[in-house]
Formats: sequence, C-alpha cells, structure tokens
Amino acid sequence: PEENLMMIRAAFSVMGLGPMVGVSELNEKTKNFVYEYTGDSWTWLPQGQPSEHIIFDDNISEFYRTQNPNTLHIPSSHKYVISTHNLSLDELTRRTYSPLGTPAEAISYSRVAIAKN
Repeated sequence: PEENLMMIRAAFSVMGLGPMVGVSELNEKTKNFVYEYTGDSWTWLPQGQPSEHIIFDDNISEFYRTQNPNTLHIPSSHKYVISTHNLSLDELTRRTYSPLGTPAEAISYSRVAIAKN
C-alpha cells in the first residue's frame, strides 16, 4: 500500500493537486463519511444530472451504475479510499472580485475533474 500511495501522490501532483493525498482503510466506521456524489459542470457530467446515491454491496466484485434512481454500487470488498482536497491558488483567491480571483478558483476545480478521470 505504501508504494501505491507514492504513485498516487506523484500522479496527483502532475495534475496539480499536490502531495496532499491520503489513503484510509474502508470499514464500517469510515463508510459513514462517504456521501452522495453530485455532478456539476466541473466534473464533466451533463448539466442537471441528479446526484448519485452510493451503496456498498456485498454481492458484487466490480462497481456499476444504475439509472432511475441514479445509484453507484461499490463492492464491499474494496479495502481503501483515496482522499484529497482541492488546492486553490492561494495568492490569487485572496483578491476576490478581481479579474484574477475568479479564474484562480475555477482552475482548481478543473484539476479535480481531471483527477477523477
């Protein structure tokens, strides 16, 4: 797991998310922190797509999605979850209501969309 984490950190650093990547064991307690996935324009999902409810399923070996209702089924056999946070361009976002402040925030969200794909 340590070597995999180093590889993930390197890949996320290339995408601009930096080395602030963590991995946690996925158990009954940490599954409570998994929330519904909401799509928007920064995640390259169609506009107006409703959020996906996430279900951990004991009877499957690979994840899949269903429509009506939108549900993401994840195998319970998955052991780890990767977490990171969205790094904004700190110096530029301090200058809100300026020509540089808004694009600085927007580019940080586009980095997350790239990392998800």
